Amino acid sequence: MLKTAVSMMEAATGLGMRPVGLINGTPKNNTTKEKLNITTIDRDLMLLTSEIENSSKPLVLMYSWLTAKDFHVRKYAKVYLDRGCDVLTVKLRAKHILTDKDSFRHLSHKVVDLLEPDNSRPLITHSFSAGILTQAYVIHLLNTRHPTVIPRIQGEIHDSSTPRLSCAAPGIPQAIGIPTRSARKLTEFLIHSYMRVRKESVADHIQTAEDVYWRGQMTKGPFLFMYCYDDPLGESGTIEALANYTASVRGEDRVYKKAWEKSKHVSHLHYHPQEYMETLNNFLDNLQCFKSNYKIKYQ
Repeated sequence: MLKTAVSMMEAATGLGMRPVGLINGTPKNNTTKEKLNITTIDRDLMLLTSEIENSSKPLVLMYSWLTAKDFHVRKYAKVYLDRGCDVLTVKLRAKHILTDKDSFRHLSHKVVDLLEPDNSRPLITHSFSAGILTQAYVIHLLNTRHPTVIPRIQGEIHDSSTPRLSCAAPGIPQAIGIPTRSARKLTEFLIHSYMRVRKESVADHIQTAEDVYWRGQMTKGPFLFMYCYDDPLGESGTIEALANYTASVRGEDRVYKKAWEKSKHVSHLHYHPQEYMETLNNFLDNLQCFKSNYKIKYQ
């Protein structure tokens, strides 16, 4: 039964996605047709550099969703590249949160190691879906190892977040198309059983990540939450509970929300491009690092 649960979770999270690999163990530099400089650091990390020369330009930490394809992530990255930012994309794979806590921790440590040497650049975070858990664990490491980095984070965007992995379990059967109610309930039971059995290797490090936001260890923000009410994975009630809790800890003026009645998980830019960009523009324009810069445009 547990093997069946793992298979279902892999189907839901895109475990078969081909990752970007190393070439002879060294970073690979190339240039797209748009003359975008891309540095593949390893299979999980990729740096996209804008052509605008500015030693103090912001670095955006973009924590992707589990089934993210590179060309989808770059579409979001372009929003920030057009503002003159650099973007570090962090790829989340199923094994990071489902089977191997060491790989999850290693991924988070790699991000921290890239941030620590540079103590001046402003940082912005944009997380999608379960990417909020990677971001949270990075913040946990920064709080304990390099607290001086935390004030450099000038804003957080949370897009279709799954801030509690257990709350996403009921939505996984629906997301992968299981048709009947009884079969969906069985799948949900198998997923919860799997996570209980694998608590030591799965649940503990996820709990540490979740506690960053649910126990008041988050940054000072500001925060933007974007979500919809018909998303079985990014459950709106959980997101709104987190947004309200964050407001109680950091102040109501530090938390912004944008919700759609109908949309798709990590697809709000596709289904609501004008509203999405207006919301993101308004939020970014009020960050200190962007107040003197031009507005981004979605093309």
